[in-house]
Amino acid sequence: MTKAKVLWLLFGLQIVLTLCGIAGLGKGAVFDLAVTYLPLALLVLHACWVLTVRRGLAFILLAAFVGWAAEAISLHYGTLFGGEYRYPTQAGLFGVPFAIIAYWAIFIYSGYWLVTTFRYWLGKKKPDYKQSSLALVFLLVLADGLAVTAIDLFMDPISVRGGSWSWTHGGAYFGVPVGNFVGWFFVAVAATSVFRLFEYYWPQPAEPHIGRSALLVPVIGYLLVGLDFFAGALGFGLLPLAAIGTAIVIVPAAVNVALYVRSKSAAVHKHQ
Repeated sequence: MTKAKVLWLLFGLQIVLTLCGIAGLGKGAVFDLAVTYLPLALLVLHACWVLTVRRGLAFILLAAFVGWAAEAISLHYGTLFGGEYRYPTQAGLFGVPFAIIAYWAIFIYSGYWLVTTFRYWLGKKKPDYKQSSLALVFLLVLADGLAVTAIDLFMDPISVRGGSWSWTHGGAYFGVPVGNFVGWFFVAVAATSVFRLFEYYWPQPAEPHIGRSALLVPVIGYLLVGLDFFAGALGFGLLPLAAIGTAIVIVPAAVNVALYVRSKSAAVHKHQ
């Protein structure tokens, strides 16, 4: 079985689990663990096979560490996210639940890959010091930050209503402080800027030989997250949030998929 088939098989299982959760069929500790850590395992494999093992593991660990450090500092020494908040359980690393650490890695990698593949489908490679301006790296980093923050703009109000965490004093954005999203942006930028600068000065020797469809897996995952939150927003009666989330999460991911389809079609016609 090829690497691409392994990724799509695991991703198919993730889709089934997500649909079960949306339909209210998924319950219990085992289901919760699978929903949280299967995407992480999938993206670790993707990162290792697309970026090389060393680079892939380094990026996933970097994203998890930066997210965890920001959470730990915020919980224990004053907030970095615009207000005081707490989790219902203290089980984790310095008060940060392991699932939250996993989600930071998942979301940061997914946002980075969404931005990266937009360039791929347009026939452009990652910037490097021999051919590209450093300014392009910073533009991509800003786009990474926006892509990751968009997820939380959709997720946080739903998670608060679902009891995943709570804000002590609420906030102006569906009960969430606006400063929270500023914090998310800078956490994402801190992680992706380090990795993109590394890629800029030490480019990957060769493009991944895993098949173009496999490059799409994190993008479809990003879209799946958006659809999951869309269902959650409707379930809580948050119609304005559903509209906002569609515009900032679902539409960009759908456009990315459309560009992939167009690029694939163009490649087929080129070789005919």
